[in-house]
Amino acid sequence: MNAGLTSGWRRAFKSGLRLNRSVRPHFVLDGPDDGMNRLLPKSLVPRLSALLPSEPTRFAGPTLATALVVLYLSLITVRSFLHLLLPDGGAHDIATIDTSGVAGANIIALFGQWGAIQLLLAALLWVLIIR
Repeated sequence: MNAGLTSGWRRAFKSGLRLNRSVRPHFVLDGPDDGMNRLLPKSLVPRLSALLPSEPTRFAGPTLATALVVLYLSLITVRSFLHLLLPDGGAHDIATIDTSGVAGANIIALFGQWGAIQLLLAALLWVLIIR
């Protein structure tokens, strides 16, 4: 019984592998041979025109998305200013980390540096949002 099933599967598999040589494969594209055309079918070839917007200076998305991004970016900006302007960088006042020990100055410096990095990122994001 097992041998009959195996031979039936073999026949079905072999018949499915017969190639019609008169039909060109769907993944061969006419045009420059850039390697990408040979590897992907037509439906999977990436098109940057479909990915990028046609008019990049105008946002055509929902207003709620813009409002939420501005709200979140405001939170990031305030948080970065807190790390920069608090005397301990928020390490003890907010995070309740003990800064009285030997490494206290290093912890405060790390929190201040963290705030400066966050402020740089927030400034870059504000430029992108306003633009």
